[in-house]
Amino acid sequence: MTAHALHLETRGASKVALQSVTMDCTIAGLFAHNQLTQRFVNQENRTIEAVYTFPTPLHAVFLGLEVTVGDNVLSGVVMADAKADRGYEEAIQEGDAAVLLRQVEPGLYSVSVGNILPGETITLTYTYAEQLRWQGNSLRFSLPTTIAPKYGKPSAIGLEPHEELEHAFETGYAMAVCVKVTGELSQCAIESPTHAIRCRAADDSLSIGLSTETMAMDRDFVLVLTSAEPISTTALCAPNPTSAGFTKAEYGQWVVSAGFYLPIPEKSANRPGIFQLVIDCSGSMQGDSTRQARMAAQSIVDSLQPEDQFNITVFGSHAESLFEEPMPVNSQSLGAAEHFIGEIEANLGGTEIGLALRHACPKKAGKRSNANVLLITDGEIYESEKIIESNRHRGHRIFTLGVGSAVSASFLQRLAGATGGACELVAPNEQMAEHIVRHFGRMRQIRVTHAEVRWGNEALWSVPEDLSGVFAGDTLHVGAGFYSQPEGDATLWITYEDGSTQTLETSIAMVDVESATAAALPRVLAHQRLPQLTDSARVTTAIDYQLLTKGTKCLMTHQRAEGEKAEDLPALRNVPQHMAAGHGGFGSVIDSAIYARPMAKRRQASYSASVDTSSSMPDSLNEDYSFDIPAFLRRQVDKDDGDGSKTTKNKPKQSLSSLFSRRRKASDEQENAGTPIKTLAVARDIRWKLAGRQVHTVEALIAIPSADWDAYFGLNDAEIAELLRALRKAGFRAS
Repeated sequence: MTAHALHLETRGASKVALQSVTMDCTIAGLFAHNQLTQRFVNQENRTIEAVYTFPTPLHAVFLGLEVTVGDNVLSGVVMADAKADRGYEEAIQEGDAAVLLRQVEPGLYSVSVGNILPGETITLTYTYAEQLRWQGNSLRFSLPTTIAPKYGKPSAIGLEPHEELEHAFETGYAMAVCVKVTGELSQCAIESPTHAIRCRAADDSLSIGLSTETMAMDRDFVLVLTSAEPISTTALCAPNPTSAGFTKAEYGQWVVSAGFYLPIPEKSANRPGIFQLVIDCSGSMQGDSTRQARMAAQSIVDSLQPEDQFNITVFGSHAESLFEEPMPVNSQSLGAAEHFIGEIEANLGGTEIGLALRHACPKKAGKRSNANVLLITDGEIYESEKIIESNRHRGHRIFTLGVGSAVSASFLQRLAGATGGACELVAPNEQMAEHIVRHFGRMRQIRVTHAEVRWGNEALWSVPEDLSGVFAGDTLHVGAGFYSQPEGDATLWITYEDGSTQTLETSIAMVDVESATAAALPRVLAHQRLPQLTDSARVTTAIDYQLLTKGTKCLMTHQRAEGEKAEDLPALRNVPQHMAAGHGGFGSVIDSAIYARPMAKRRQASYSASVDTSSSMPDSLNEDYSFDIPAFLRRQVDKDDGDGSKTTKNKPKQSLSSLFSRRRKASDEQENAGTPIKTLAVARDIRWKLAGRQVHTVEALIAIPSADWDAYFGLNDAEIAELLRALRKAGFRAS
């Protein structure tokens, strides 16, 4: 299945390099095995570097990158980030093809595809695995496709200037999707609240695709699998080799993963509470998201009991509340709330979520407080980590409700998890009420004070470290490593704050060692263990298991034959994001998606939920999309051979001794002529190291082979990568 792109041309005469995206997924039990393919084509007459930032599900674990360049199929290698940066920059300088992939933050990746020659196609295929979770009697599979505009500074999450997001209403590329559901899950009722789908049943599987060949990448692709009750699964056991094929004693010889579904105890259903409803009314919530927020708020108020207390806070650049403090539920307070909700509009400016949470809950809460925050937002901010950390230890459980067609799910899930809450995501055409009912069920539950898993053998390590944030009605994934193969049952013991206990058991079964699950399981659990480790141990473990995390990147380089190398430095081409459907009030997707179920008789209709830009979009946005060329765009500087001719080809490398001998004999005037090193945007320490070797000009620097910079100047990999990037931005090619 292939998605084809239009040849979109911008006012700047550059064409979008990303031409198509394909997703192939297999869901087996509570594991989703995904292959995401991106095809880049250079339609220009010069060499380019394509930069694309793209989202993945929060819990997706990167397993591999395969790159196709012409007839060559190569694999990326995960290594320390400084080493990867240096390798990438050196390959670009040498005229070779290179791909550099990094994780910006959980659920967000950035890839640079360097030195794509004119007319050349480079295809990237990412493999990743994800553990799925039952929520009540439904299991949700969500594939994010675009990143909506965010409030704040991109640098807050670590985006480099050349990675900053650009948006367009037409991008020229589209996505094809194929999902295969196997085993008992294939008997579930399956629907999509976001897209029209078609289903084809086989003996023990169900294949799901789009009713059209491709879809615009302007919203999440969501499937909801529903069963009369959650399907039970066994604990999976697999050998624990690293990616190199050997085992390490500290990691254990075996790993086990278990997914426990916790039934809801009846006694916790009517527990009264204090509910702080916090609603995002910033500009990005205009349109569909605000309509969803109003529906959610009214559903919440309708779910209140006479013993409860509540308040409503709306926010944008500032925050304001319905009451000065939480009020009891009575006819007067409910009437005021209904009027307040009816007046909600997305007209309060920016998205100051941190300010709103402090306004709604100015004081820390006690350990046994039953005060709960329910945050309704699209989550489109950059300073997500700051908000998570500032609320982690304040004692308020934050339950998040993500609304919109391209919610920042990663942020909302992490915020809820860090504060002991939970997250629900609601697409514009999903039923709001059932999500509110589930959230209220969690908030009213008796809290878990202690939980532990007992395995057949003693575990070397286990994940997650803290199990107390579990809720009845949800799935809890746990895992552990062992010296010897565990047998028997895995048992989950739960103690509640009223002293009652609950015990759940599941048998441990060996997976087929040749299966995709057996290959993915050790790496998925190793990835979940990374937050428990020190910085150095985290990087070592990530490299052993070939995982992307803070401190590692994935690099692929392809050495081109002489005569096939790029002769000029690449022009930067940032792939634009498709503007999220309904974002900021541009068009609407509510009531336009078609629900499709895998039944013998079902209505088929073509999907027609694209953003309506004909009337609601300002004239300036109806124009052809054009790239803003950054000031730091690299340019190739022609070099004078001394006879008046210009050339961009590299001269043969010379020995260090001959180079330094010639330089020492040069006059001071010759030595200092050229472009000063201080014009390069590099750290002061780097300039000092160069000056220590009497290198004061760019021309003197690039006369020394970059492979020798570490030995001669005492530069490390990170410093060499920084220097190479600075040279490239200034238009110089290193030798």
